[in-house]
Amino acid sequence: MLSAYAELHCRSNFSFLTGASHPEELVQRAHALGYSALAITDECSLAGVVRAHTEARRLGLHLVIGAEMQLHLPAAGGEAPLPHARLLLHAQSRRGYGNLSQWITACRRRAGKGQYLAHPTDLEGRLPHLPHLAGLPDCLALLLPPAVLDTPPRFEPLFAQAQWLQAWFGAERCGLALPLLHRRHDDELIDVVQAVAAASGLPIVATAVGGNPEVLADGVTGRLVPSEDDLAMAQALATYADDAVLAQRHGQAARSQAQARYGLAAMVQRYDTLFSGARA
Repeated sequence: MLSAYAELHCRSNFSFLTGASHPEELVQRAHALGYSALAITDECSLAGVVRAHTEARRLGLHLVIGAEMQLHLPAAGGEAPLPHARLLLHAQSRRGYGNLSQWITACRRRAGKGQYLAHPTDLEGRLPHLPHLAGLPDCLALLLPPAVLDTPPRFEPLFAQAQWLQAWFGAERCGLALPLLHRRHDDELIDVVQAVAAASGLPIVATAVGGNPEVLADGVTGRLVPSEDDLAMAQALATYADDAVLAQRHGQAARSQAQARYGLAAMVQRYDTLFSGARA
């Protein structure tokens, strides 16, 4: 039995060729495992949430409604669109659900049947007749790493996407997701996501497990809370929500730490130390 665990990224069989289980089956399994909540996040679709809601209501499981969206930059000269950010979106209210639904509809209508095309400009208020979707009000956004990691993840593109996301959603409605799927580049992914979280200026709230205590100075660059302590996690998040000055101070400290550890000067120093040792 898992204690106070919520799954925030789950596809049903309404994500064709990537999800296998019916939404109601996922809810039943989450309830049986003792999850505190489950998010159904099919790709550019809300088709599974009705069945999931019916079953979640019967079982008394908290259901989070959302979707996964792969953004692409508009193509030029007949070329294929270039991939941009990959987002995990959760509706916070009925208004958020409506905004997410409208955006999904717009993305489906600009592509062929069974496909979709989502642009970053959609969330910048430049979607014709739907300027109110700028920043997708009443929705939380998590930035996901690339779906396919054939090569080690790179800091620069993920950092640029994090800055873009923060600019349009605000620090209080966005964050970084770190899905660990037992792939060969998981260790590199952890390092890159932690570096991006620090360099983006966003404060980090993490459980005190694994390598998190090594990269996070509690009360200086973020907050560390005990593993499986829901109350402590909620209090840490509430502290940042109520004290914007503290959040900014921790974010700036985290950014300074990231520059000191991962900046050009630090990289040159590490290389010099390495080659000096080899010559000796």
